[in-house]
Amino acid sequence: MELRSAKRRKMSEDESNESTPTSSDSEVFEEFEIKKPNETFSTFDQHYNDPFYVDKTLLMKKLFKVNHVLITAPSRFGKSLNMDMVKRFVEIERDKKGRRIKLNINKTARCLAEEQPKSKNYKMFQGKKISHEKEIMYKHFGKYPTIYVNFVTVQGNNFEEVLDGLRLAIHRAFQEHAYLDYLQFPEINSFWDKRGTSKITFMKYYGTEEYKVLTLPEIKSGLIFLSEILHAHYGRRVFVFIEEFDVPVNTLVYEDVMDPIDRKKSINLLQMIISDLLKGSQKTVKRSLSNACQQLGGILSGSANNVRLCPFMQDDDLVEFYGFNKDEVIDLLERAELSDNLNKVKEMYNGYKAKLKNGDVEISSPWAIVQFIRTTKFNKYWSAGIPDQIEAVIGNLEIRSKIKQMMSGESVKIVYKDKLQIADIHSLNEIICKTEISERNVDLTLQFLYEMGFFTPTFIEGDCLKLTTPNNSVRMALDDILYRIDVMEKYFGHLSVDIKSFTDSTKSVAITCMKRSKKTEDINHTKSNASIKQKFYELANKIKILFNSGKHRPDNERKFQSGLYIYLKQRFGDAAIERHTLDGKVCDIVVVIEGFMFIIEIKHFRESAEGAHDQLLNNKYYTLAEEELVKKVFREKTPTVKDHILSEDVCVGSFISCSLIFGRLAMGDSMNIFFANDENTRSCS
Repeated sequence: MELRSAKRRKMSEDESNESTPTSSDSEVFEEFEIKKPNETFSTFDQHYNDPFYVDKTLLMKKLFKVNHVLITAPSRFGKSLNMDMVKRFVEIERDKKGRRIKLNINKTARCLAEEQPKSKNYKMFQGKKISHEKEIMYKHFGKYPTIYVNFVTVQGNNFEEVLDGLRLAIHRAFQEHAYLDYLQFPEINSFWDKRGTSKITFMKYYGTEEYKVLTLPEIKSGLIFLSEILHAHYGRRVFVFIEEFDVPVNTLVYEDVMDPIDRKKSINLLQMIISDLLKGSQKTVKRSLSNACQQLGGILSGSANNVRLCPFMQDDDLVEFYGFNKDEVIDLLERAELSDNLNKVKEMYNGYKAKLKNGDVEISSPWAIVQFIRTTKFNKYWSAGIPDQIEAVIGNLEIRSKIKQMMSGESVKIVYKDKLQIADIHSLNEIICKTEISERNVDLTLQFLYEMGFFTPTFIEGDCLKLTTPNNSVRMALDDILYRIDVMEKYFGHLSVDIKSFTDSTKSVAITCMKRSKKTEDINHTKSNASIKQKFYELANKIKILFNSGKHRPDNERKFQSGLYIYLKQRFGDAAIERHTLDGKVCDIVVVIEGFMFIIEIKHFRESAEGAHDQLLNNKYYTLAEEELVKKVFREKTPTVKDHILSEDVCVGSFISCSLIFGRLAMGDSMNIFFANDENTRSCS
């Protein structure tokens, strides 16, 4: 503790010799006094002076060797923080009035002057490793106009929603250059004249309402237009930053609702925008840095063949900049006075290894290390949570077998596809949404999980990778999933054909209700209601067959609940057990299929079907559907619960004492299921 305090006192003395800090500087002073690292890794200005910040500034030295780079790494391995760091290093700074901040140059030595009193960005890099690279500082610091685009909004259920997301992403990129709107620059006016356009065109993208009606041609040319304006204004080519590069493609993988034609149109449009910007605009764009969690994002840059793809743990130059290396972990633990925990920290959070040309490399999960220092507890810190659909994929018999092999200490060999195609999106969509994994797609599935951070390569040669689990934290997360699946299958001994029959029937109910909700006739239409009712009865029969065919029949609610949950989770992913409402009530199972929410309440007595139904209503479990609707609705006015869930016209259906409610529409009857028994008839309703 004395060492850390001494360091703080020295820093305070150094800072006191400078000019009086501004309000933003005061915030930095306060931030420096924190005793634990920041919880989030977002912007460089929040972390550069943090006592637990790990200096990754030499990344710039590597990046400037190439013009266009796409980097992939799992969630929370430092991608966003590094991108913001690079952006602040290269960007031409402006004051509050939009005027360019000029840097002091030592012309004799051809380097930046030591003092840059007007530059906040320069202060962030003082004392950092990159500050000793005089040539790089002179050539690149503060030399580029920048465009920052975040593709997190570029997702949707159809092509029009993707266009809306692009409109918003482009609009936000223009907003960063608001000064071009309210300042008069001769070079900009000259640009308008040469292009035959005007400030009105700029306002189409920048205006808070105007951007919402951008046409398809205007969307296609928006970022190129911005690069031309910035090039005209600064006389220098632009550095482009694209965050969440793979979100548009990942959405197509995780969601099974977009029409194939819309999917193809969306991908083609994004490929065209990126190719035109990074390859077709060389007169106005000099460099680019893009981030993605998975290599899928590379599909979007396919036609821009000047983009260098740097996959996770496979690039000699960049691997140590995304994650903490051995020396950095030791240093962090020393600063936090937790060095005695080094060996266990390595077992829990280290282990991402690669044998590269420059030698063996071993990386730790930065998020996990930071969380351990904050809490001093050895928990399984999974970077951003395991998506429900991925749990279902892990439950696949073939994938499960490969994972168990890796968890036992062995390696699994796969053929790694370094250039994914549009066909791979379709394959992964089948894998993620339907957990239908053919033999030829096992490697693709394992590659997808590897890029999420579940595995680490132990051997890389050409397109061959050998994978294993990296550390105890990941193994614990996987073990939790596998344990639930194994216990239920071994206990009940259900046949896979009966499990599939049950989940297929469940999906059939949802699809029938979905078709019913799209029809315009009166909601009480007799024919539609009868069809849905029939689907409920079919489902009830499938569940009866499922449990009658097993080794053990459930003799209490928990076993029955667990059986249904595991199989629904395995198939559909988006399922939860013992879900809490906002009022603290707990329902048994929630699963979302085809946009419909099933809220299931289970009772284990013959006469309790109506009781389960009443409990669902009295405890207001339908508020869970309301929460889900609020999360799902994107760029649209949120519908009310009354309109979509509990209007007087909507019935709440229940089956096998498992009351159901749907996020859009519910139909059905209360019914019981009885299991045949040699001695008597058992009710499991």
